[in-house]
Amino acid sequence: MRKRLVIYNAIGMYLLQIAQIVYSIIIPRWLLIYYGSNVNGLLASITQFLSYIALMDAGVSAVLRSMLYKPLATKEYFTVQIITNSAQRFYRKIAFFFVFYLLSISIILPIILSSEFNWIYTCTLIFIVGLSTFSEYYFGIAYSTLLDADQKKYIYCTIHGISIIINLVISIILIKLGFSIHLVKLATAFVYMIKPIAISRYVRHAYEFNSNNSNTIEIKNKWVGMANHIAYFLHTHIDIILLTIVKGAKIVSVYSVYSTIVMGLVSLINSSIGGIEGLFGKINARNEQNKLIDVFNMTEYFVFTLSTILFSVAMVTIIPFINIYTRGITDVNYKKYLFAVLLLLAEFFYCIRIPYQSVIVAIGKIKETMKGAVVEVALNLVISITLVWKYSMVGLVIGTLCGMIYRTINYSLFISGCFIKVDIYNLLKRLVVAFVEMVCIVFLMNFLMNDNVNSYYSWIILACKTTIMSTSIVMVTNFCIFRGEASLLGKMIFERAGRVKKK
Repeated sequence: MRKRLVIYNAIGMYLLQIAQIVYSIIIPRWLLIYYGSNVNGLLASITQFLSYIALMDAGVSAVLRSMLYKPLATKEYFTVQIITNSAQRFYRKIAFFFVFYLLSISIILPIILSSEFNWIYTCTLIFIVGLSTFSEYYFGIAYSTLLDADQKKYIYCTIHGISIIINLVISIILIKLGFSIHLVKLATAFVYMIKPIAISRYVRHAYEFNSNNSNTIEIKNKWVGMANHIAYFLHTHIDIILLTIVKGAKIVSVYSVYSTIVMGLVSLINSSIGGIEGLFGKINARNEQNKLIDVFNMTEYFVFTLSTILFSVAMVTIIPFINIYTRGITDVNYKKYLFAVLLLLAEFFYCIRIPYQSVIVAIGKIKETMKGAVVEVALNLVISITLVWKYSMVGLVIGTLCGMIYRTINYSLFISGCFIKVDIYNLLKRLVVAFVEMVCIVFLMNFLMNDNVNSYYSWIILACKTTIMSTSIVMVTNFCIFRGEASLLGKMIFERAGRVKKK
């Protein structure tokens, strides 16, 4: 049943990612055409500034998941409701604080961008975009956390995916009819406000929550995840904030286009192991340590292999895609190959550490990793702030890359000293092999198959060729060098497929 839930979550997250990728490809392109790079950059800046409210979470979501694993495993649903009630109370406080934060941003951001937009234009757009965030904190995050801990994230993915599709259709219709960006985003806000309400109703019904049970408990150690949370948050948000302040909305638009594509790739890899943290948590709750180690090792190898394949493909195909995607957009130059490669490398390091992050949360070792998170934040901030003035986006991504490399090695050393013997030299060996594979793939595709890519069709052909080439090189090389892990992973997949076929 546990493995079946992992499959359900992976399928649900894949379908959600497809919906998000389709939305992320279509809507920004329409925004660039109908409203220009300035407005696209403004929306990216507003989204990132408002997302800073997530710092109030302080990593509590991870702590809550750790608290929920045991009562979920033993089916103590009364305790589950008490923990969820406590989480809901905490997040509603954040929702009310968000209102004051929204007022502050509506004053500060229009001043920063006063040379590009008038005050009323920016201020009203900030309030409209903020509606869905308020709704998420007030109604939904506590219940989404419960579904995640119970390996039922596919339910959240289904509801979220439906809201994205509805939003996509409505946005296209409104943009095509010539409505202002404010009305388009207002319609988006109302659609996304329905999502957390639907999730809360489902959870309360599915888990038979008693409406008379309003008991709460103190969330112990709720601040232990703060450093890790801040590190993750800065990794995903600080660059656009700094660019908004230093370079303006047009450069933010360029960054956001690349970031949307690359983060879609990260989400795809995350989806491939959907619910793995919940699986780790349930196995650990049952004290099945040998099984936990086996599942972790297979997850690590799988993520490493998949990341190498997908990021190799991205390095070959991202600039041709950008050229096609931004064709006809002349207000700013979108062709930034060095930036693209560095951003892909930074997110590659983030992806290969996902198994480490997941198992650390699952076994409740968040507090012990705080020091590493602080160093990552310091590296990222100091290097980014120092270099952004002269090197713009490239300077920012160098800071991100340095932070990612440090934290990946730090995670590996911590896991090895904790309970799973991860050989740091084996990690370095995998990294060297991965980079050699990437260089070979990029070289072969650029010099042996120099396709003239000038349409989406020709880009798809290039992507298919690169994927076949990348998969072949990585799978064969990894099987020869890491034969033990490759054989064991293949055996587990075939055994699972055989059981499913018999059923």
